[in-house]
Amino acid sequence: MRRSLSARDTGIALGMASVVTGLIGLLLFLLPILGIPVSLFGLGFGVLGTALAFFVGGEALRWPLGGLAVCSLALGVNLAVYYAPSGAFLPGRSVPRLWDPVPDRPAPPPPASAGRSGLKIEGANGVPGAPPHSRPLPEPLRASTNTRES
Repeated sequence: MRRSLSARDTGIALGMASVVTGLIGLLLFLLPILGIPVSLFGLGFGVLGTALAFFVGGEALRWPLGGLAVCSLALGVNLAVYYAPSGAFLPGRSVPRLWDPVPDRPAPPPPASAGRSGLKIEGANGVPGAPPHSRPLPEPLRASTNTRES
């Protein structure tokens, strides 16, 4: 009792195979190296099922078209995951290299050395070498430092 499949049954069978392989390809979106080929096989099953069921029409065309839709979605998701690390889906977002200067911002001049500038640096109270932010000396200490120098 061998029964041959009609064009209607073959289109439905290929459509179901397309839906199932599309769902498997959609589940493998984290592994696009596996999900892309599975989705492409399902897309092939959907195209063959649609070509066979196109002449029959009716419900025989529903399964292959559904399989085409699921496989197309799975292929799109897998390709998006595959190309996401390269930044293909981020418009205008490029990371500058570390050694590139910042655009629209001039480089600051180098600091001047104290010896070449010709400026005489005096600290507080006219004492050379004293930090300029030091407090003035109290009156008795100021008189004792002046007497030692003379």
